[in-house]
Amino acid sequence: MISRRGLFGVFAGVAAAPLVKVPEAVEAATDIPGKGSEFCTVKWFHRGRGFGFLKGVESKHEIFIKEECLKRAGIEKLQLSWVYWVRWEMRSKGPMAVEVKAMHRRNPMEVIAELEG
Repeated sequence: MISRRGLFGVFAGVAAAPLVKVPEAVEAATDIPGKGSEFCTVKWFHRGRGFGFLKGVESKHEIFIKEECLKRAGIEKLQLSWVYWVRWEMRSKGPMAVEVKAMHRRNPMEVIAELEG
C-alpha cells in the first residue's frame, strides 16, 4: 500500500462519532438531475491545500470537497476509516460536496444496513 503518512498522519487517535440519522432530504436530493446524496469514504484530503476527494460507497463517484464545507458542518478534520453522508451538486468539473455529516467509524456497508433497517 502507498504510504499516506504525509496526507493522513494528522488523522489518527480520534474517538468514534455517534451514529447519526440520515436527513430526510436524501430521497428528494437523489431525484434531481445534477444533484445527489450518498454515503462516502475519504479518498484523500490535503489540509494544507484545504481540499480533497471523497469516494461514494455504492456509486464510486469521486466527490470534490473543500475545507469550508467541513467547517460549516463542524467537522475539524476527515477521518480515513469513517463513513460520511454527503449531499453534492454537479459543477463544471464534476460533483462537489455542499453538505457533509460524519456518520460512524465502521465498515460503510454495515452503517448503511443499520440506518436502512
